[in-house]
Amino acid sequence: MATTQLANNATRVLSAIGTGQRVLGRLNERREAVSEAIEDGRKTANRIIDRTRENAEDLVYQVSRSIKRTPIRSVMMALAAGAVIGMLMSRSIRRS
Repeated sequence: MATTQLANNATRVLSAIGTGQRVLGRLNERREAVSEAIEDGRKTANRIIDRTRENAEDLVYQVSRSIKRTPIRSVMMALAAGAVIGMLMSRSIRRS
């Protein structure tokens, strides 16, 4: 009887060890998948940042070039934009 009980206990322990090993294997697979997803996301974010930086630099260059070509028009546009912003701000202050 004790031998049978010992054998049953040993079988249960071996089964639990096997289950634990399978669970650890699945956890390692999931960890690797998450690590890969994080790395892909990091690479994508860096590409977006680089493209955005390049686009911003291009925009600054184009604006400065436009200002140098037509300075009077640029000053007039800045005055008009300032006037519109000033009017909007004064209206919002009056409403408060």
